[in-house]
Amino acid sequence: MEEMTVKPGLTSIFFVFAFLALAGAAFACTVSSITTSSTASTATVGTNVVLSSTLVGSESSCVTSQIRLISTSGSGSLTVNDPASPGYYTSATISNTGTVKTFTVTAGAADTYSYYVQGTTSEGSTTSTPSNIQYTDTSAVTVSGTPSVASILTTGTTTINITLTNTQASDIATSYGLSYDSGVATLSGDATSDTVTISAGSQRALQFTVTPVTAGTATVTMSLGSTSNAFTSTITITAPSTGTTTTTTGGSSGHPATTTTTTVTTTVSAPSTVLDATNTYPVAGNDIRTGRTASVSATQTDITVTVTNQGNTVAQLDLNELVPLTIASPSQITFSSDATISQTDTGTSALWQVTLLPGESKTITYTLAKVLTGAQVSAIASTVTATAAAPAAGKAIPISLMVDSTVVVGKEIILTAIDPTNTRLLKGVEITVTKPSGKTVSITTDASGKASFVADEDGIYKYSVGASYSLQAGSQTVATQPAATTPPRKPPATAGSTAPPAATSPPAEGGFPWLLVIVAVVIVAIVGAVVLLGGGVLLFKKKGI
Repeated sequence: MEEMTVKPGLTSIFFVFAFLALAGAAFACTVSSITTSSTASTATVGTNVVLSSTLVGSESSCVTSQIRLISTSGSGSLTVNDPASPGYYTSATISNTGTVKTFTVTAGAADTYSYYVQGTTSEGSTTSTPSNIQYTDTSAVTVSGTPSVASILTTGTTTINITLTNTQASDIATSYGLSYDSGVATLSGDATSDTVTISAGSQRALQFTVTPVTAGTATVTMSLGSTSNAFTSTITITAPSTGTTTTTTGGSSGHPATTTTTTVTTTVSAPSTVLDATNTYPVAGNDIRTGRTASVSATQTDITVTVTNQGNTVAQLDLNELVPLTIASPSQITFSSDATISQTDTGTSALWQVTLLPGESKTITYTLAKVLTGAQVSAIASTVTATAAAPAAGKAIPISLMVDSTVVVGKEIILTAIDPTNTRLLKGVEITVTKPSGKTVSITTDASGKASFVADEDGIYKYSVGASYSLQAGSQTVATQPAATTPPRKPPATAGSTAPPAATSPPAEGGFPWLLVIVAVVIVAIVGAVVLLGGGVLLFKKKGI
């Protein structure tokens, strides 16, 4: 009988397919790991935050099919503004040394949002560890500014000052932008749009110079996060006025009258700012600073007085402005409605009662229907004194103490003082702590509104504040002794018993594709067995077995 053998060509084809299967498994590209970070952990609603992801591939060059940012919780989903539609990366190449891809996101509602980044190749997907970002309402950042209304000539300039205050106990990132008609005026100074991070309990001061382009009304509006109108300043810009005066003199029988025409141009210099550095008053242990700004137009002078408490405790103040009769008559002065007005032999007096927290400022304004010089503005007298009468009960500042209701003896108790009407952190508040034994201790809140002490007795700790405040919440804490704990008993070892095997860690996700290698080897073995078996059968048939 003739012997049948397997042809060499079939063997070659078999080994080519086997090699390709092994090569495809060995060089499959995967995402080994993904880590994330962000430019802010807390931001106001409507503010863009940049989330960065670093993707590491299993090879020096791996092509991903998609890289996505996925929101898993929150009021809806995070909105991805960059990359633009469809909002994720496609066919992006990553390396085994790490490739950074960023996502610019925002949210339309205040909430805590969880997210992760997912990278996908033809071999599967890998995700990062979930992270959180807190979006808070824009009211967490208060906006104050001056002037709200001003008048200048086309030949002058004026300055807008805006202060952003973070009332929260954590840093906040917020975006802002100024809109205005650039055909009427231009702005210079700080950036007119930006994203800034304000530390807990701190402020960010912004200043802009308004330069007229033409006569008209320049309305400058600030947006903050998702709030489109957080502050507005309206600047009226007028051109210097020009008029004529005609005077006729002489004229009699046989002699014609003489007429003289004079052109009169009203010119006003740019608004002048007068800040008297000596106007610092010691009031009830606090340094009180006053400053005055005069915005002068062609027909009137707008006066702005800012009083600031530079001390560490609450200040109850009387602020008095005395305008001399030599500068303006009573009928030429318009004071704000909260002023108490009186007349003296020398001038018109206006009194404001002001309550200032440590570091707080208050601004009052009034108008004179005439043009003042810088010297005349300086001649207006300011005085600041302590309020003669104690403030009425309704004038007390509301305060809430954020504090744990229960603690364990030996632990630190942290109190945070806030104004519940606007969630403003209160600095310099003196808190009296009455211990369970009846002993008292005084603590004072810092710039972030916090004060602390250690609970060294068990029982009820009670808190009180001065007469300037009305305590709304957080009046006590209960301290208890720590509970005794018994360590768990280990079961006795028995003869012949052995320790449980040590736990083994699963292979790292996205590592070398051993599973594919094993599958390929099994396929090769099966194909080889089929080929050999088929060749053997043919051989047996040929030999007649």
